[in-house]
Amino acid sequence: MGFDYGYALASPNCLTIWEAQFGDFSNGAQIIIDQYISSAEDKWKLQNGIVLYLPHGYEGQGAEHSSARMERYLQLCAKDNMYAANCTTPSNLFHLLRRQMLTNFRKPLILFTPKSLLRHPKVISNVDDLTKSKFIPVITDSEIDPAKADSLVFCSGKFYFDLIDYREKNKIKNVAIVRIEQLFPLPVKLIISEIKKFSKAEDIVWAQEEPRNMGAWNHIQTYHPIAKNMRPATRRFYGSTASGSLTRFERRHNQVIEYVFDKTKNNLKEAKTKVWMDIIFVNINSNEIDFDEYIKPLENRWSKFINKEDHNSLVHSNDYGYFNLEVNCNWKFAIENYCESYHLPTIHPELNKVSNINDHYHIQGLPNRFAGQGSKKYEQPIKG
Repeated sequence: MGFDYGYALASPNCLTIWEAQFGDFSNGAQIIIDQYISSAEDKWKLQNGIVLYLPHGYEGQGAEHSSARMERYLQLCAKDNMYAANCTTPSNLFHLLRRQMLTNFRKPLILFTPKSLLRHPKVISNVDDLTKSKFIPVITDSEIDPAKADSLVFCSGKFYFDLIDYREKNKIKNVAIVRIEQLFPLPVKLIISEIKKFSKAEDIVWAQEEPRNMGAWNHIQTYHPIAKNMRPATRRFYGSTASGSLTRFERRHNQVIEYVFDKTKNNLKEAKTKVWMDIIFVNINSNEIDFDEYIKPLENRWSKFINKEDHNSLVHSNDYGYFNLEVNCNWKFAIENYCESYHLPTIHPELNKVSNINDHYHIQGLPNRFAGQGSKKYEQPIKG
């Protein structure tokens, strides 16, 4: 990337494109991005028209092949230092590259490029779009009658096609979906005009397939005053860009799509279903454990999941000398997330209180982290 940056600097009339095999592979060139591409004009008054092609899109390929780390580039955007775009049509991509060369100045262009959209039957442009049109920063929804739109959804990139597929399959006629093609500089006036066009929509949504702490949501909040009225529909907060499990990916992806169209299905909130479970924290005779030092912290940690009206005594010792914490806990929020965090199998939600601790070992998918280690004794109590 350093070589290509220098090439673009020496040859400003040449369209110089650096492409990553997958978008997040650019993290090996972070020094060039931080020290030159995003900041050279501010530091040294040097203009550069280099283009970065960063394939981006959540398609179940795992953490290293899904996200181009859009949030990192958008965080570097300020004072019109570079362009950032996520195009959904061939003509928009074509005109964006033309604009890159026809302007009488040079700015870096960060392009979050498609993967599956390269073969998507709906991602097409006619000849007139290429010869008579221009780059369109915001693409409106011409299929939904503004007078009948109850909800207005803003999104960017490949996720748009996932949303319209869901809308078509479920024959939804009251949700308009608008694409933001240019993420920086953010076309605020065009976004406001779309909100005015669909003025009867009471629910304004920002939809993205990335986790809440990633993607463009924080960027939208920073640059768009209307964002305070938007309902973000995203994945939950995660430390990794995507799951390594295809099954888990599909579940998370579908949860976001459902929440876009139904605000009662908030995937970030606790589910209403509650399950009683016995969670085994330590495998040691109860007489050998100091309650205040080891057990009380466990009770405090889980207190927000406990229905105190049903159980006053939260921690007790059973007949086998094990400490159990009876938790009226939220299944999805407390248990599923815990298992996902440690890459453990998920406990089946039908698992209720078990009378015999040995039953735990016969339940498929129950992690040993919960079940203890059979008859093995620990020399020291386990904190937390």
